[in-house]
Amino acid sequence: MKPFTAAARTPRLAQKFYSAQQIRQHEGAAATAADCDLYTLMERAGQAVFNAIRQYFAETRNLLVLCGSGNNGGDGFVVARLAKQAGYTVVLHSFADPHKAGEDAKLARQKWLNSGGEINIDIPVDFQSCDLIIDALLGTGIKGTVREPYQSLIGQINQSPRPVLSIDIPSGLDADCGMVNQYVIEASVTVTLVGLKAGLLTGEGKQQCGILVLDELGIATEFAQLAESSGMHYALDNVAPLPKRPINSHKGHFGRLLCIGGHSSMPGAIRLSANAALRCGAGLIKVVCHPESRLLVHSGLPELMLGQEDVELDDMLDWADAIIIGPGLSQYSWGESLFEQVIRYQQNQAKPWVIDADGLNLLTKYNIQLGEHCVLTPHPGEASRLLGCTVSDIESNRISSARTLAQKYRCQVNLKGAGSVIVTDNQLAICKEGNPGMASAGMGDTLTGIIGALMAQGLSASDALLHASALHARAGDLAAQNGGEHGMLASDLILFLRQLVNR
Repeated sequence: MKPFTAAARTPRLAQKFYSAQQIRQHEGAAATAADCDLYTLMERAGQAVFNAIRQYFAETRNLLVLCGSGNNGGDGFVVARLAKQAGYTVVLHSFADPHKAGEDAKLARQKWLNSGGEINIDIPVDFQSCDLIIDALLGTGIKGTVREPYQSLIGQINQSPRPVLSIDIPSGLDADCGMVNQYVIEASVTVTLVGLKAGLLTGEGKQQCGILVLDELGIATEFAQLAESSGMHYALDNVAPLPKRPINSHKGHFGRLLCIGGHSSMPGAIRLSANAALRCGAGLIKVVCHPESRLLVHSGLPELMLGQEDVELDDMLDWADAIIIGPGLSQYSWGESLFEQVIRYQQNQAKPWVIDADGLNLLTKYNIQLGEHCVLTPHPGEASRLLGCTVSDIESNRISSARTLAQKYRCQVNLKGAGSVIVTDNQLAICKEGNPGMASAGMGDTLTGIIGALMAQGLSASDALLHASALHARAGDLAAQNGGEHGMLASDLILFLRQLVNR
């Protein structure tokens, strides 16, 4: 009888993201290919924003629309007109010289006036009489310092208790890197247009944009044919599930993972890694930890093996299909000696491995290229030490920082944080899921274990990193749904990991 094989599920396509320049360069040609002009796009943008007002601010009836120069201001005029025609009370302020506006923005302005709308040019602005502020001040072209009157306006908007809906991007935010200076709108909702911008997806930019809504304005197909994306914004649904296990499987089919870490002061770190690896399906897991940590690491996890003290580390490395090193390793002589041995071994063997935590701190002493089989998983502090800069430098351009790390060490990188930035084989991805509850001790150790488990089961370093990062983030979201973000523990993710690897 022919054996039955379950059909493989095709993952959904991840969303692509683009630079601001790519969107400016190609949106006109994409509109033409879609048989519309740029003013039609402006009308569609205004309609998209108005739809979001009705969806997210259903009780709102009084709008304050603040328009700057350029097409962002033109979008604001369209929103104002549509809202007025729908019976909203709309107060509009413009801070642009109408004679310097583009033709589309001029037309949107004139249509607002033709509808009976008024344009206020006086300052200060009354922020008290509205229910919702529409931010159409500065678009994606802003670079560097925000000038007056926008500095003062952004400060006043952020001090106001009223919610803010930003058009395309919160004013003052760098669209490409998400850099936040002193003057950036704190939006409740951002409706971004045509395509996703990287600066909205990670770090401070992810915080500033609030709820992010994408409207491709009816030119998605045409735009994608013209523009090469900067990377992908992805979640677990965009990753192919692990294959169904053969009926005649045994533990040797699913890899041997060696976990190295767990100094006497931090036994929990390597235990979390090993436990996560167990729940993600690694066949055999062995832990090399400090002698004083052995009981705590093994207690309650009888499935784990402990490395024998009389066995040479190289022999245990030979045994392994994949290696993780760093969680709880410490930078004392015990941990430093282990790290040096693994570095030396890997220069000749090049087995799949993950370096995390104190392994990353020890790596700062080495000027070596690690190879495509290696994964680094730094948080911003560890990344700053690896690159010899400040945490602020890392966070001001997370994408560039992750790329620089990958280039320096010739490896795969996950720069952890809100919107983890992942560089694999010169490809860029930003993880869509995850939540602030995951900002707690041991979360990175758990991620390391997941990556190691998938490597041990035969996934390449790049595929294991992408899959594991999405698994980890989704497990964190399920844990938050189950008990809330405050007080979430890394161990809370473990139960959900088993559920997710069997999806």
